[in-house]
Amino acid sequence: MISTLLTSVLFVNQNFDRIDPAETYGKSAHEIVKMGHEKWFDFYTNAEEGGQSTMGMSYANMYFGTAMRQVNNERMAGNEKLEEKSAYLRKNLDQFHFNMIDVGRAFTGGGTLWNLVSSSVRANTEEVILSFIEQSSPKPPRTQAEVWKMIGETEKNLTEMKSEIDETKGMTGLTYDEVRLSLANGKIMFAGAMKQIASWPSNERKAVITGFYDAVNDVNFMSGE
Repeated sequence: MISTLLTSVLFVNQNFDRIDPAETYGKSAHEIVKMGHEKWFDFYTNAEEGGQSTMGMSYANMYFGTAMRQVNNERMAGNEKLEEKSAYLRKNLDQFHFNMIDVGRAFTGGGTLWNLVSSSVRANTEEVILSFIEQSSPKPPRTQAEVWKMIGETEKNLTEMKSEIDETKGMTGLTYDEVRLSLANGKIMFAGAMKQIASWPSNERKAVITGFYDAVNDVNFMSGE
């Protein structure tokens, strides 16, 4: 999808499987995670030539997500059940978020903001996985009903903006029908995820639902809907 274009280019042209300290000003994955997203972002964008550009800020986000993934992988190594759950989330929650970003881009007529949102998706998913590892989450839990309500409101807004979305397709690369399909597929993903996690421990279910909630809420907030 168009919203993942910059993210895909970064992954293809840079090793984002593991942190290479030579690319992160000597910082290891553990050091980056310990800094936290905000401090790492400020450090990298100030140190990197052109770091204040959209590309530079996107790299900062991607590196943080990669650092989190590397540390999470190390912490859950050998725990097959947790590794299986993480693999599922990395595929499905990531894609759900990208689908919602397409909706947000259509709402706003595009913009480089969405490159930054796209480059943060990995970190968002890794936060959910981290809550599995630590058996706790700093975020208040959300419910399925809250997610479905927000998706319904998003769908209503999408219908009302049909003309505007088609008018700006030259800037977003997205037609109304394509955006509606992204949202429809997102609904299928969420419904499927709720079935997948039905037997998971309560704290894990709550963390996953909250991850989906954040994906919709973040996009609606960024687009002013």
